Amino acid sequence: MLDFGVVDTFYQGFTSILVVLLWYYFLSGLFNWKSILKILVLAFLLGVLSVFVADFILLIMVLINFASQFIQKNLLDYDKSGILLLVVIIQVLIGNIAMFLGRMSVRGLYNVSNLMGVQYYTHELLIVYVIFVIAINYVVLFFYRRYSHKIASVSQKIKELNLSKSLFELVLIFYVAIESIMLISLNENITATIQLTLITSFIVMLLMMLWQMVFFIRSYMKKQEASHQAKQNTQLNEYLKSVEQQYLELRRFKHDYKNIMLSLQDSISNGSSSEQLPYFKELIAQSAIDTSLDNGKIAKIQYIGNETLRGLIVQKFFDAQTKGIELSLELDQSEFIIW
Repeated sequence: MLDFGVVDTFYQGFTSILVVLLWYYFLSGLFNWKSILKILVLAFLLGVLSVFVADFILLIMVLINFASQFIQKNLLDYDKSGILLLVVIIQVLIGNIAMFLGRMSVRGLYNVSNLMGVQYYTHELLIVYVIFVIAINYVVLFFYRRYSHKIASVSQKIKELNLSKSLFELVLIFYVAIESIMLISLNENITATIQLTLITSFIVMLLMMLWQMVFFIRSYMKKQEASHQAKQNTQLNEYLKSVEQQYLELRRFKHDYKNIMLSLQDSISNGSSSEQLPYFKELIAQSAIDTSLDNGKIAKIQYIGNETLRGLIVQKFFDAQTKGIELSLELDQSEFIIW
């Protein structure tokens, strides 16, 4: 392990915390111009604290975040807490990669024969480390923006399925494992290469589990959509049956109404009910009910054996009637069945 000076340790901690906070506020939807000042102040204060606690500053930041949530709401916000843990895990990996690449770069630039010789170039190493951290995060941001719509879709599905808590617990387990590796590495003086290898292995496992979770969510959502579509189809069939029944009842009523009108007309023509003549003329003038349903345009609709198609035709007939469109249906057999 390398021992940075006080100033260099502050800058390293400040950089790590600043990047974590920027990602956290950005992914949580809290990032704006006003939040920048808050982020800088928090990064500065925690950067000062990192001089005393070194590599455990991110753990302290996570614990402070959890404690503040309990104090304010008496419970954890699993969505934001999961985002914070995921960001910290990714930044730990990026930090280890940047430190490894920084050491290799310093060895090449200053012709250092072994990693122990890098201790004499800690200031230069810090500069290279910061450059690599910024560069790698820029690459991550590029891919995030490129696939942001897919990430947002998965995030929305996680909320819909109430999986935020389960995902938080999964990420928390991996974070505890990574912190354990860092603690053991610090106490046992494990080389940075071995530490990076172990952490990378855990991150790969995490990504594989996340991918499996995304696959499960997509499969479950497709099943839910199919079930919802089937339910909608059932409701539509019931509605169309109701429309068809109303249509048939209206036809029967029209038929009876027409017979009554014919009887009245015949009675009036014979002069046997002359007192009914004003009422009959009033009914004719009002044209209360259109007799277009009796013209046989869809009079044989009941011969169609497919309920969905039959109801759909009835619905379209009424839509056409409303818009003044002529619609006719001709059937050349008494039973017309579509499979």
